[in-house]
Amino acid sequence: PNKRKKKRTHKKPNEEEIAKVPKTFVLRKGETGKSMKTLVSDVRKVMLPNTAEKLKERKQNKLKDFVHIAGPLGVSHFMVLSTTSQGTNYLRMAKVPQGPTLTYRIEKFCLTKDIHNSQVHPHSPGMEYNYAPLVVMNGFSSQETHMKLVSSLWQSAFPPINVQKTKVMDCKRVVLLDYDKKTGVIEFRHYVITVVPHGVSKGVKRLVNRKQELPNLENYTDISEYINSARDASESDIEDGAEAEVTVPKGNSKGPLQMAVRLVEMGPRMQLKLMKIQEGFCAGDILYQDAEDKSSSGADASLMDKKGMKEDDKEKEKKRIDMLAPDLVLPAKRRLPKKSAGRKRKTKPDTKSKSKTSNRAEEGAPERKRARRK
Repeated sequence: PNKRKKKRTHKKPNEEEIAKVPKTFVLRKGETGKSMKTLVSDVRKVMLPNTAEKLKERKQNKLKDFVHIAGPLGVSHFMVLSTTSQGTNYLRMAKVPQGPTLTYRIEKFCLTKDIHNSQVHPHSPGMEYNYAPLVVMNGFSSQETHMKLVSSLWQSAFPPINVQKTKVMDCKRVVLLDYDKKTGVIEFRHYVITVVPHGVSKGVKRLVNRKQELPNLENYTDISEYINSARDASESDIEDGAEAEVTVPKGNSKGPLQMAVRLVEMGPRMQLKLMKIQEGFCAGDILYQDAEDKSSSGADASLMDKKGMKEDDKEKEKKRIDMLAPDLVLPAKRRLPKKSAGRKRKTKPDTKSKSKTSNRAEEGAPERKRARRK
């Protein structure tokens, strides 16, 4: 008998493989504005599917609460965004549970919605967020110890790639980290990988691409006229080089094998400058510190709990507050101002007139009662 052979093998990942995949918590600490809240949600989308997209923070929650939850859930990295009283935004990237911790100052950032509004044809997200992004790092080949630590921590935050097992169709997104040695700023970008037919004209691309509808051929007698018609080449029609060419496996697809890879920016954008590297989890000895960073200020002041501050830190915090705001001496009790105009003077009551009216009332009271009884 003709039996159907099983070709598809749906293998579930083992517990060991799941444990190796890094997971992150992206949260905000302290009081932040609306733009920072949306930035937190955008960063969570970048780290999908290995993060908690609908994680809710409260004012009562502390970092210790999230650290206790991180163990059983298998969370390996924390990304904490905060804002100081001066309006400076910071990003802390830490590894659970023993560190190290990287403290970045966010120089500039752009949200996902702003990038979509600036594009003529924005990319509508589909199934891209079901796959983890690839990481491309440029300029991190420095021999300095702190740069080696930075590159290793960023690489460990994303799942590793196995070249033999990874499929080309599973590569949907890419995160680009570009380090400028002169300024010391890291450019953070997020792109979606799109595939376009390579080596064919614009008319053939429209016919081959299944997502778009077929063109209107009413004004053409033959399809060759449509294909050979001269049209102005747009930015998407320019031929790509050999570097952008990739071979896609056939499978059940009827399209061409040679495809060109193009990147469409999704956002968000960030410019990050490294301020400090600490040995532990958001604490510990300082392994690296930038010249612009000041101790007990900046990101430390936004994340620090005043009850757990030391005496030296309290004094530095007081000095910083005194420099920001002038000294205001308020009275012990606030007294209402005296109103001179429009206020009537109190007059002493006449005791004689009161005695006369009271005597009349006493005399007339029993007479009224007798009249009512009658």
